[in-house]
Amino acid sequence: MSCRTTWNNKALPETSAAQSGLGITQLPGFIVSSAIAAGRLLPILADFEPEAGAVHVVYPCHRQQNTVVRAFSDLLYEALNHEAGD
Repeated sequence: MSCRTTWNNKALPETSAAQSGLGITQLPGFIVSSAIAAGRLLPILADFEPEAGAVHVVYPCHRQQNTVVRAFSDLLYEALNHEAGD
């Protein structure tokens, strides 16, 4: 099995740029909800929100999987399936 590590945390710089008036961004509500509630951001194009997408749990590749990571993955899977009504 091969592993590929990718780090993508674009939410903070995009949120900061949007709050500074440098443009618009499309981020999950849980990331920008406090900025919207405080009036620092305004939701636009609400009629064009994307459908829910995939969630990926990414962790270092080891020969034996960490039981804590596996437990978290299972918990996340169950919580998201319950929330989606599956």
